[in-house]
Formats: sequence, structure tokens, C-alpha cells
Amino acid sequence: MTLTLKFPAAPLLPPDRQPKNPHYELVALKDGGLPDTYTVTQVHDCISNKARGMRRVYRITMVSEAMNQTRDFVCKVAFGMRYFEVLKEEAMLYEGKLDSLCGQAVPMYYGFFMGETYEGRTGILILEDCGRPLRVPIRRQPLYFRQHLLHALIQVHHAGVDLEDFGVHNVVVTKDPDPSRADKHIPVIIDFSNAKKHKCLYKDELVAYSVMPYPSLVPCSELWRAFMEAEIFYPRVVTFFSTDVPIEYLQSVELLKSKGNPPDYMSQDRIDRVAYRVCKDHRDWWAARKALDEGSVRFGCARMAHCRGPCDECGLYPTA
Repeated sequence: MTLTLKFPAAPLLPPDRQPKNPHYELVALKDGGLPDTYTVTQVHDCISNKARGMRRVYRITMVSEAMNQTRDFVCKVAFGMRYFEVLKEEAMLYEGKLDSLCGQAVPMYYGFFMGETYEGRTGILILEDCGRPLRVPIRRQPLYFRQHLLHALIQVHHAGVDLEDFGVHNVVVTKDPDPSRADKHIPVIIDFSNAKKHKCLYKDELVAYSVMPYPSLVPCSELWRAFMEAEIFYPRVVTFFSTDVPIEYLQSVELLKSKGNPPDYMSQDRIDRVAYRVCKDHRDWWAARKALDEGSVRFGCARMAHCRGPCDECGLYPTA
């Protein structure tokens, strides 16, 4: 039972090259339950263009002839055997290990299609359009969003997939479908092109603002990095005169001075100033953290990485 994809040739060709046929026809890696033809009726924009044009991501409108339904999707295109095989491996993850998470932690998957185009062997992977990319660091997002994202990442790990360099480039954001949470957003994890098979040993329940565990108690380096980037734990220690002291000593400047073991050779005035600064810095961090937690999701824009000051479009700083 053949499932085929008709993709317009023009967007895939170089600007100076005219298509011989209006569409390329590609065949699904895995047959559908019924014969059908998906036709891309419009290519809206190119979201990403890498490897000198050999790896691209488009936002498209597509119609199913059998069901006569038109919807928006995202498609990833890979030209040539090298990039074709990488994209095929990503499709195999969606069809295998990530299948139970589609539509939740990761986008819905609609198939991988293969064929020949002007660059030879070509693959196109069709996914649900899950909204806007995230460009502001995860630690600058509200608590509910960070919790949702980290739980989704843990689900991906428990499914047997490790993204290796997980970050904001792996996150897109869609609105919460619950009408009572119309002002909230849901993160979705994308881009498994560099993913590897993984047996995750992290089995604990993630509790926001529990005391930061020792690294040895989080037996997964990628999850540990994600937890640190998200600032999901409450610090266990602070640095006082190059020494780590328990966070409990920050209840007052006097307690920090008496319990923090400042150097004997340091003047009392210097000890007072350092103790005050350490206590103030922590209080300021916690106040800023709570303000972010109670705010809304911060998206940023495509120009942020090139801005030296506040972005002209979104008003955020590149490191905001």
C-alpha cells in the first residue's frame, strides 16, 4: 500500500535553475495503512539551511488526497547519501524509541519519504509544526516551563535516546491547549540528528528547588548539564574566600563570618565586606529567580545572537 509525497521542485532547486517537472515524487519508507498521496501545496519559508544547502527545514502546507485535509507541517530535507542516512536514522528514532512520546515530549511524526532529486538521493521527514523556536536560555524561563521541559528530556532519556548537546536549539514552544491555561506554553523537544542510543541510569524524581545533589548522584552527564543550565536546584554551597560553605550560613552576615572560616590574616573590614557581598549576591539571585518563575516564557528572536546591546526586535539582551 503505497504512501507517496509530492513536493514542489522549485524551492529545492538553485535560484538559477528551472524545474523540468513541477513536483518531485517520493515514496514513504514505511507504507501506510491505506494508499494515499500527500501533496505539498505551499512552502512558506525555509527555517534552517545548513551544510551548504544539503540540510534544510521548511514550514509547509500539505493536503492528504484520501482524507481531503489541509494542514501546516514542518519538513526536514536532506540531499545526498551522507545526509540522507543521518535523516533516515532520525526517522527511525521517531518510528521506534520515540514513538510513544510523539505528540507529547516530541512532535508528531508523519513519515519519512525517499526519492531522487537534482542532488541525487533525497529524504524528507514530515513532522508536526510545534510553534516558535526558543532562543533565550532555559534558566531565564518560568518554573512551570523549566519543569515541563526537564521532565520531557527525562522521558526521552528513558526511551533510550541521548541528544548529547541538548540546549535551546532543541526546543520549540507551542501554546497550552488547555483553555484554562491559555497564557501558558508547552516546550517540545526537536532535532535528533546527532542523537545516540542511551541507557539512562537516572531514576530519581526531579523536585524543583530541592537541594542540589552531588554530581555523583546524577548518573547521567547530559541530564546533569541540563539541570545545571535550568537552575532547577537550590544551591548547596556558596563560595566564601575561595572556600565552599553550606548555604545555611547565609542566614546572616554574622553567621557566615563565624561559620565560614575566613582567613586569619584578613582584616575585619575586608571580611565584613566580602560576607555582606556574598549574602547580598545570593539574595539578589533568589529574588531574580522568583521574578523569572512568575513571568512568562521569553522567546527572543533570530537576530539576538548578532546584537551587542538590547535587540532591536525583541528588546532582550543576547544573554538575557
